[in-house]
Amino acid sequence: MELLIDREITGARELFSAFGEVRLFDGRDLGRAAIGDAEVLLVRSVTRVDATLLGASDVRFVGTATAGTDHLDLDWLQAAGITVADAAGCNAQAVAEHVVCCLYRYAARRGCDVRELCLGIVGYGHVGRALAALASRIGVPWLANDPPLSMADQDVPHTDLVTLLERSDVLSLHVPLTRAGAHATAGLIGAAELARLRPGSLLINAARGGVVDEDALVAAVRGPRRLLAALDCWDGEPRVACATLAASWLASPHIAGHTREARANASLRLAAALSTWNGCAFRAPDLLAATPASTLHAGAAGVVGVLAEAHDLAAHTARMRALAAEDANGARAASFDADRRTFGLRREFASHPVACAGCNPDTVAELDLLGFTRRA
Repeated sequence: MELLIDREITGARELFSAFGEVRLFDGRDLGRAAIGDAEVLLVRSVTRVDATLLGASDVRFVGTATAGTDHLDLDWLQAAGITVADAAGCNAQAVAEHVVCCLYRYAARRGCDVRELCLGIVGYGHVGRALAALASRIGVPWLANDPPLSMADQDVPHTDLVTLLERSDVLSLHVPLTRAGAHATAGLIGAAELARLRPGSLLINAARGGVVDEDALVAAVRGPRRLLAALDCWDGEPRVACATLAASWLASPHIAGHTREARANASLRLAAALSTWNGCAFRAPDLLAATPASTLHAGAAGVVGVLAEAHDLAAHTARMRALAAEDANGARAASFDADRRTFGLRREFASHPVACAGCNPDTVAELDLLGFTRRA
C-alpha cells in the first residue's frame, strides 16, 4: 500500500512506514498528477481535498492531522466511499494555553488581575471546553456560546451571543468555519457584533480566519472604542492582508495549536484510525523523545514572564509585522508559511519544568494551577 503524506506531519516516515510505502509532499503544492497510485492520503489544513484532487484516483482513506475539516469536501468524500479520519481535540490544550497567554498579557496591559476579566468563549467543542476548564482552574470567570451544541445537549453551558458580547472583556473564538446551515460561522463576528463589545476589549481568533469580518475588525481597532485583536488565524491565509496585520495587537502564523504534544497526538490518532481501517497493527514510537522541554525561570516577571518564555507572542508578533514589508502577496505568503514551519512548535505547560526558588508563594501556586511542572 502506498501512502502520500504531508511532510510536516509529525512522524510521517517513522510512524506510518509500518503501513506501507511512504511518499512525502509539500502541503500547498499537491496536485492531481502527484496522487499517482496512493491509496492513503494524509494532509494538513493547507491542502484542499475534493473531487478535483482525488477524482478517479485509488485513494480510499483520507486523514487530516487537524481538528478542523473545512479543507475537506466531506460530502464528496462520503459519496465516493472514501474513509475520512480527523484529529479533533488533539490540539485543544495547546489552543487553550495560547489563549491564556494572550489573556495574561492583556491583563498586564490593563494593569489588572487576570481574574478581574470576563472571558467569552464562542464555540464549546474540544477547545472551548479545554479553555473553560483552564480558566476555571485559575479563577477567570467565563461565559460560553454554542447554539447547535446547546440544542443537542441541555447540560452544555450557553449564553446568547448578544449577552456574551456585552459582558465579555475578552472574546475568544473556537468555532469551525462553515458557510451553510442555520448556524453558519463565516462572518460570524462582523461590525454589529464588534460594536457590542466593551471599549478596549480584546478579540482572540484562534479558530479560522473567515469567522471574523477583517474589514470590520480593522475599523473597530482604529475607531474610538479602540478594540484590541490577537489574531492567529487570518482570512485568505497565507496571503495575509497588510491592514489586518497593522491593526493587530498580537499576531501569530496560525500556530495556536502547534505544540509538539498536539502534533504527536494528531499523528497517533491518524495511525490508530488507519490501523482500524486496514487491520494492520502498528507500534507507536515516542514522537517527543528527541525534543525535551526547556526549564523556565519564575523571576521578577512572575507568571507573565514564565508564559512569555513558554510562548513568545512578542517575537511572533514582530515576525508577523515584518510580513507587511513584503512587496507582493506571494512573498508574504511564502514568509507566512516559513515562519509557521520554523517557529511554530512549542511545548505545552505540563512539559516545562519551572525553577521557582525564592519565588512568591502566590506565583508558585498560580503556576501549579496553570499546569507547569515545578523543578525541585
